[in-house]
Amino acid sequence: MRPLYEELAAMLANDKVAEKLYGTDFNRLFYSKNDRGEYLRECSNLNKDQGSEISLKVIQKALQFLVNDMTIDDRYLQTLKKEIEIILEKETFEIDDEQRLSGLSRLLLTELINRGYSQEYIYSKIKERYYSEVQKIEDVSIEIEYFWNMFSFEEHKYSVTLLLKKLM
Repeated sequence: MRPLYEELAAMLANDKVAEKLYGTDFNRLFYSKNDRGEYLRECSNLNKDQGSEISLKVIQKALQFLVNDMTIDDRYLQTLKKEIEIILEKETFEIDDEQRLSGLSRLLLTELINRGYSQEYIYSKIKERYYSEVQKIEDVSIEIEYFWNMFSFEEHKYSVTLLLKKLM
């Protein structure tokens, strides 16, 4: 149980979007209410009995809360996009901004892959747009919108025509 708890804590500590949504107090996710409606802020019980059904249920409940909460109105992705936009729209770009943007970009890549975009598709779209001599970026806000539209999560229907050469 302890390794699962510690891994979850480490994941949330390294996720700046989750930190923005839920703060830095990881244990707060495991607070419960007693019969009088008062919050119990004691989380040490989770690690007392590592194989405990109760500990496992508490962690499952916290994970289910996180998944449900992040998917309401696409909260996680929208927060991630907003954090990226804030950095990109700055007039001056500091070293800290570069590091933060790099971390947020990794989170975005993970999110795109988890939602069904292949690494090959992401790579080809970015290469086509940003590593060709044809495309010039003139307005950052327009470019941000263009980028989000490349990965809009909309389903598309395609017609495929397969040309065959008749062998004689």
